[in-house]
Amino acid sequence: MSEVFEARSGSAMPPTAFPHRRPELLSMPGTSPSSRSSDGTGSRPVRTLLPIVRVNAGHGSDDGTCARFLQAKTRVNEKVGQRPRRRKERQSSSLIPAVFGVLDQIEGKERPWPGDLPALAAGQGTFGPAEIAWITNAVTTYPDLVAEGLHPLSGHWVKSGTSPADLRELYAWGRGYTDSTGSLRVLVLPVMSTVSARPPARSKVAIAAFTTAFGTLSSWPSPWSERFRPIDSPGPSPTRVSIRQVGLLDGSMVELFDGTPDKARALYQEAGRPVAVQVATGGPASPGRDCVSCKSLDSCDGVPRSSGIVGVSAPGAPLRQVSGTTLRYHVACPRQARLSAIHLSSDAQESAPIEVGRVVDDVLNRAHGTGDPAACTADQLVTSLQATPTAPAIADRALKLLGHHAEICPRASGCEITEVQVQATVVAFDPAASSVVVARPDLLYREDGDLVWRETATSLFPPSGKKHLFDTHKRLQLALAVLLCHAGALGEPVARLEVEYLTDRGPDLRYLDVTDPLLLAQAHAVVGPVAQNWRHDEAFAPAPGPACGSCAYTRWCPDAAANERTEHA
Repeated sequence: MSEVFEARSGSAMPPTAFPHRRPELLSMPGTSPSSRSSDGTGSRPVRTLLPIVRVNAGHGSDDGTCARFLQAKTRVNEKVGQRPRRRKERQSSSLIPAVFGVLDQIEGKERPWPGDLPALAAGQGTFGPAEIAWITNAVTTYPDLVAEGLHPLSGHWVKSGTSPADLRELYAWGRGYTDSTGSLRVLVLPVMSTVSARPPARSKVAIAAFTTAFGTLSSWPSPWSERFRPIDSPGPSPTRVSIRQVGLLDGSMVELFDGTPDKARALYQEAGRPVAVQVATGGPASPGRDCVSCKSLDSCDGVPRSSGIVGVSAPGAPLRQVSGTTLRYHVACPRQARLSAIHLSSDAQESAPIEVGRVVDDVLNRAHGTGDPAACTADQLVTSLQATPTAPAIADRALKLLGHHAEICPRASGCEITEVQVQATVVAFDPAASSVVVARPDLLYREDGDLVWRETATSLFPPSGKKHLFDTHKRLQLALAVLLCHAGALGEPVARLEVEYLTDRGPDLRYLDVTDPLLLAQAHAVVGPVAQNWRHDEAFAPAPGPACGSCAYTRWCPDAAANERTEHA
């Protein structure tokens, strides 16, 4: 048992982390709930109230995932608090399982598969045409591992263990293969885009290699609160294990691990097991992107709660995450908002204005994130920009805008600037709208002890003197920031909201008093109608038009392609 994971030096993990625990009855391995002896003399199956603690290799990532979210996720048959009943989304969002579902039907058959893939993709769930196009492309570009002599497997390698307090399972979600002898096991870990120059966490690779080397091929639990069940006899033990990462956007592939089971075990003991223990043990809440899929959200004391933030009533609606970007996309094109929400990957090139803004943000984030108390200087920003791979035209424009920032850098004010946070995640839960509201201020800092929220925007011209900032292109982002400040999302009052405009005419710094009732009313008037349309939209129909020109998903969207052909005819 201890080879899998345990909380502390052989002791069982404490079952008291979730006081509202209500585990289901489970059969012990080797028994079946329906098995009974025909003559009445046989023993009944052994029943247990032990919780299942299930750790996935993906839980070992080092990307700021919330420890409390992971702990709740690993304890798969325990109830956490009281959760209201919510409908499911009408449209499916599980794109990678859909890719694997199609591969299950066609992998190993002669390529190409003429005309079959879109229909097969559509059969994997309720998907729109853009998602079907993406799934089709992912299947088409997926590496032909069968040509390497590998055979796809149905099931997942799972390493199980038991303790007096719980049942433990360790697995890696991916696509498994073996050679004809069973001496080689290959696990493919998918990513939505391309394989990254930044490899996954060593702990993820370690857990994946260990479970692939020593796990038993098992069927996916249905329901999730049940145990993995072995598919058949264990079969031969492998002599070699390979863990590979495949990018579903372009079929790119990289090998993350290749070695013997002993090597996989050693890597797991060093880099995997400590993380698996930490994941199952839990820790403090870190509100962020995990909140929208966390089963403890409704009872979590780490997430500020305030009904009415976005001014929408949607009882029982599917839980969604919303930001200023979400609402801006939905105004431009509902389908764009939908594809962004499910993180559909794309290789589209950024427009020049967007790329300039991104480069400026990157340079300022690095400058403000160093911990250096000195104000930004033009020379410092130029040096940082030169170290950023950028096209000459983009760099020239960004250089001009960055030169203006030095004049209005917060640290140039002469006040005491402390606790500077770059791109911090601000989260609040709006139960009335069944929505997790998220924002990422460009800068949070204290000025003489007062908390200040600053947004930065690049523009050709600053807003005119009579033009309210809610009438600019950042209107939804700024209005939502005001509403979050009013809702107490930062845990304390915010002294002011600053908007830093870097323009060709020079810098322009504006202030918003987030305690002003008139400003709050204006923010609600800006966000409310847009949020209402977004919250009650279940179709996410396309709106071909000007938004197509800057949309990252036109490659997948047939309506965008038709619109472009019309415009250029």
